[in-house]
Amino acid sequence: MWTQRGLIAGFSQVDPDPETIQAVLAYQPNSLSATPPEPSDPRAEPQITFPPFYAPDYWIGWYFLGEVYAQQGRVGDAIAAQQKAAEIEKNTSVTLTELARDCALQGKVPEARQALRDLLARSQHFHVPPYAIATIYAALGDKDQALAQLEQAYNQHSFLLDFLKVDPELDPLRSDPRFQDLLRRMKLQ
Repeated sequence: MWTQRGLIAGFSQVDPDPETIQAVLAYQPNSLSATPPEPSDPRAEPQITFPPFYAPDYWIGWYFLGEVYAQQGRVGDAIAAQQKAAEIEKNTSVTLTELARDCALQGKVPEARQALRDLLARSQHFHVPPYAIATIYAALGDKDQALAQLEQAYNQHSFLLDFLKVDPELDPLRSDPRFQDLLRRMKLQ
């Protein structure tokens, strides 16, 4: 099994784009851990533990902290964490995706739509997964666009569709017959 140091060394030999390296590292297990706070203190922050070779200003740490906050319903904190991640790492669409989604969830629709426009503009020059764009449209309540993006992800054979059945970011789409059809075609149902 590759370690993260091994992945970095291996990538330096094949020289993929930085977003690919970051995406792979982001999905590696044990890259960092988040310990939830005690149930008696719902406002306490999860404790993020970085492995020794990560600096505390590593953007993925802030990204995952934002993810934890979003799942807790602490959308304002999620936005702040994603903004910090975006300050540190300006060359990834991951943080912009989550920032747009979190803004939509907090009712900051103009900010969400602006971040979505920025992301769509970015997609003209860099790969932005349609699955990621679908999560933003889902948060904005635009089921037609969200499902169109998921269909595009299906046509591209996106590995992100492996999360289709369990991703809470897609919950607003679950009752739609088109979503159910996609689950069936993916053999996830």
